[in-house]
Amino acid sequence: MFKSFFGQADRYILRKFFGTYLVVLGCFVLIAVVFDITEKLDDFLTGEATSWQIMTGYYFNFVPYYAILLTPLLLFLSVVFFTSRMTNQNEVTALLNTGTPYIRLFFPYVIGAAVICGLNIYANHYFLPQANGRRLAFEDSFIRNPRTRTEDNI
Repeated sequence: MFKSFFGQADRYILRKFFGTYLVVLGCFVLIAVVFDITEKLDDFLTGEATSWQIMTGYYFNFVPYYAILLTPLLLFLSVVFFTSRMTNQNEVTALLNTGTPYIRLFFPYVIGAAVICGLNIYANHYFLPQANGRRLAFEDSFIRNPRTRTEDNI
């Protein structure tokens, strides 16, 4: 039933949708990690945390935060990017010549956005608070100076 509900064109658009989104997300998260490394490099070098602790304790919990934070913008960018690429390669024209109406071309976009939205809501409410707690605990242990209190520094 599921396979007959989705046509080949729907699966093709969804595959391009998710592929482009993951590539764009990976690029932007990699840029965020590089900027964070350059910002905190002195703290990492002077601290007593090993590189394994930094990678597992900090960056495995840092990446989900920025991935969830950037998801709406990157979803928009990836849809615009792959739709314009499909239009430029005349794939939309070919789909329309097969008799597919415009509204049917919209269906895979809605399904893909709903899947990403559902995953984003789940991650934002259940996964992200735990990851942020571990990341902030790492920062308190290895990066921030425990002797300086922000309440006293007014």
